[in-house]
Amino acid sequence: MRYFSMHIPKTGGTAFYDWLCHQFKDVSVNVKRDMVKYESFTNLLDCDVVHGHVKFREIAPYLTGKEKLIVWVRNPIDRVISNYYFFKNALQNPLRPQSSVAQANAHRKDETLIHYAMRPETQNMISDYLEGVSLDSLYFIGSLESFETDIYQLSNQLSHTNRYYPGALNQGEKFGSQNISYEELELLKELNQKDILIYNQLMNLRKSRLMQQMLAN
Repeated sequence: MRYFSMHIPKTGGTAFYDWLCHQFKDVSVNVKRDMVKYESFTNLLDCDVVHGHVKFREIAPYLTGKEKLIVWVRNPIDRVISNYYFFKNALQNPLRPQSSVAQANAHRKDETLIHYAMRPETQNMISDYLEGVSLDSLYFIGSLESFETDIYQLSNQLSHTNRYYPGALNQGEKFGSQNISYEELELLKELNQKDILIYNQLMNLRKSRLMQQMLAN
């Protein structure tokens, strides 16, 4: 494995996976977290790129220190809101109604955004995925808010000439912090303080790197 792409939920990871498949000949399947526990997971490490919903602390035992780590993030509050509507839609229009996940959460179809956000497992997901990572060691930090620009930037960083742009990015998504009340917004900020802190650190690091590249050119 030369690259590990960490797919934090609702940060453009599906579109990025599409892009990866057009850039590398040997990209792993879209890895899910529960796959890491199985011995067969080690077979995926022979791929050029491993991409999926895997937290750093889960993949860390398999890393040699030579892999380049890629992560995409977005405004933490918008990410929570997007995840909420994604969750609600999955319950109201399940692709597999008989799946254990759909059945276990069927009673939550009418759950409000605030009730969803109050659940510990929905809070500070960015910092949870990145726990244990030295931010300076990240090879690339992408922002969903500047997805097209950052895809172009990563292409240059990799010296790739294929300018394919993924069409899977959900451009129609209208849910965000502008659609909720001030009180709800403040509560979401309070519940996700760790994510807001690490997001700002990542954006400052990203900005610093872009400035250095501009000066170098």
